[in-house]
Amino acid sequence: MTTITMTAPPSDHPIWNRVGEHVAIGPDRRDLLADYTRWQSDATTLWLLGTSAPTTLEEQTGRYDAQAAPSETVSFTIWERATCRAIGRAELREYDLRQRSAELWLLIGEPAARQQGFGTDTLRLLLEFAFAHLGLHSLRARMHSGNIGAQRLFQQAGFCPAARYPGALLLQAPDGVGLSRVDALIVDLLV
Repeated sequence: MTTITMTAPPSDHPIWNRVGEHVAIGPDRRDLLADYTRWQSDATTLWLLGTSAPTTLEEQTGRYDAQAAPSETVSFTIWERATCRAIGRAELREYDLRQRSAELWLLIGEPAARQQGFGTDTLRLLLEFAFAHLGLHSLRARMHSGNIGAQRLFQQAGFCPAARYPGALLLQAPDGVGLSRVDALIVDLLV
C-alpha cells in the first residue's frame, strides 16, 4: 500500500486563483490595504490612471468591505511569483452575466515592477478568467492617450479601438507641475 502525504502551503502564502509565467492573481487582502492606498495615491500612478484624486485608506477599506456583499466587480491582487510580493491590483468591473460583458481595470502599482512584462502576464490571466471561468463574451478597458504603455498592452492582446473622446481629461503632470488635456480612449475585445 502506498501512502500519499499532502502538505498544505504555509499559512502566510497568499491564495492564488490563476498562475501565469511571472505573476499570479488572487483575492484582495485586508493586510494589503495600505499598499493599495499607496499605489493609488502616487502622482505617477494617478496620471497613468487618468485621475487626480488620491485614494485614502478609508476609501480603500470601504471598497474592501463592500466586496463581501454581492457586486458586479471581481477584484484581484497581482503577485510577483518569484518574490511572492504583491505588486498591483486588477478588477473586472460592471460584469454582467446576461450581457456577458465587463470592464477590465489593471494596475501594476509597484513602480519598480513596471515594464517587466507583469502587465502582459496579468492580462492573459484576466482574459482566461473572464472568458473561460465567467463565460463573458466581451471586455472593454479605458485609458488616456498619454498612457502609451496601456495602449500597447491592450493592442497586443487584441483589443480594438471603440471610442475616442478628444481632450476629455484634464490631468496634472506626474511631476505636479502643469496641467494637460488628453484624449479618453475605450478599447474592446470580443471572443
